Amino acid sequence: MLRMVVVVLLLANGLYFAWAQGHLASLGQMVGWGASPTLEGASAPISDSSAETHTPLNPDAIEWQLPTQAVNQPTVQSAAQSTAPAIAEPAPPNVAVSLTAAPQADAGSVTAEAAAPEQSADVVVRPEEQVSVAQEQKPQESPQPQPEPERSSPVAVAEAPKQCMAIGPFSPEQMEPIRASLQGIARNQWRIEDSPVSGRWMVFWGGASDELVLSARKGELQSKGVSHERLRSSPVGIGFSLGRFSSEAAAQQHKRDIERKGIRGTSVEVERAPSTVYTIEFPDYATIKEVVRRDLSRYFGARNLQAC
Repeated sequence: MLRMVVVVLLLANGLYFAWAQGHLASLGQMVGWGASPTLEGASAPISDSSAETHTPLNPDAIEWQLPTQAVNQPTVQSAAQSTAPAIAEPAPPNVAVSLTAAPQADAGSVTAEAAAPEQSADVVVRPEEQVSVAQEQKPQESPQPQPEPERSSPVAVAEAPKQCMAIGPFSPEQMEPIRASLQGIARNQWRIEDSPVSGRWMVFWGGASDELVLSARKGELQSKGVSHERLRSSPVGIGFSLGRFSSEAAAQQHKRDIERKGIRGTSVEVERAPSTVYTIEFPDYATIKEVVRRDLSRYFGARNLQAC
């Protein structure tokens, strides 16, 4: 079935092509179909009489006439002008054609030529209109955002580190006038640190101020191998120090040891009693330096400020 459809279509296309080319003109006249529309105008010969009736061409009087509108020419021209209000004045054609006696084939070509100026005239625009149209079609450019000025970030000023200074030590008796002077300074600008100090005990061999006696004792200590130190001026008097200790018990034990070696008449003396000493600290010394020098420097003696 499909093959038959294809064969029928091929035959139909072949017959149509032959008819369009005019090969079936004679057959059409016999049957009564008429000549091919494409070759009918071309097969008609141009008679001499029609050629003689043509008037000479006048370039100054050029007119376009269509076969179906030759009589109503003013109406056609006015309609063409109304349909193209923005058309500039078209240049007159260079050829005048009279279509009254032209064959049908020539009429078709002239019709195409007549339509060409009308089509070309539709796109002719005055210069000022071109500018306005171009401005309308031109996309509006969005304004470029202005860059914001860079904000200068505030520069963080680094504060100078606080310097803590301390001075001491001071005994409890020395601290009494210093405490009174510190009351004139803000409490957060100073502090007092206390440190316990252990006592010191010494095994002392004295009781004689004669140089001969002292020289004899020195020889005895050397012969028995007892370490010693000559004291010419001390709170406990003139004599020999046979050892210093941080506790009284240690001093008493050493005294018994040297007595077994034959050294008699020694004693345990307190060279320094246990006590508490104090140190004054200034956390931000730079802010109160002048006040410290003015009010406290007279209590410092030979002491110097040191870093905490």
